[in-house]
Amino acid sequence: MRKLFVIAVLLLPLVAVGCKSQEKEGWASAAGFARMDLADEWAPLETLHERPDMLGSGSTATTIGHTVYVEDLDEWLADRPIGSPRFNASMMHERLHAERQLATGVIAWIARYVTDTDFMWAEEQLGWYIQIRELRRTGYQLNLPGIAATLHGYRNLRGHMVGTAEALAWVEDVLAGRWVPPED
Repeated sequence: MRKLFVIAVLLLPLVAVGCKSQEKEGWASAAGFARMDLADEWAPLETLHERPDMLGSGSTATTIGHTVYVEDLDEWLADRPIGSPRFNASMMHERLHAERQLATGVIAWIARYVTDTDFMWAEEQLGWYIQIRELRRTGYQLNLPGIAATLHGYRNLRGHMVGTAEALAWVEDVLAGRWVPPED
């Protein structure tokens, strides 16, 4: 019961009112937030939705079921224009989270993600592996210390997901081919 209460509190900001982004042509708005439907290629993801930065995740995306939430949709898309390597790599990462959440059960997956740093790290390694490899494949210049700092910034109810040094070593291992996702 306590876990369900924690999840409800964490999800509450996603339905709060307020919006930094103006509606764009072709964009819809639900509960006062800008949102954009995603192309079928990103299924099971359906929408990219703006949310307030009450979760403290800044420019990172948060996937819940079929929806990817970002703090400011305009800024997120300006940094990752649709069809760009950054957009595609980010959506590949978030699509993996959606697939895994839907296969496990969204509430069960989120409950574990917000309470178990080992699980959180394992899930982010899977997503970031895809993202890093896709960016590298397209020739995008990777900022390894920046990625490590981003990974260190992930927190759940137990604390930081990973230390900066461990994250940097992991990113270097991915790029060198020393780390690949475990077989399921």
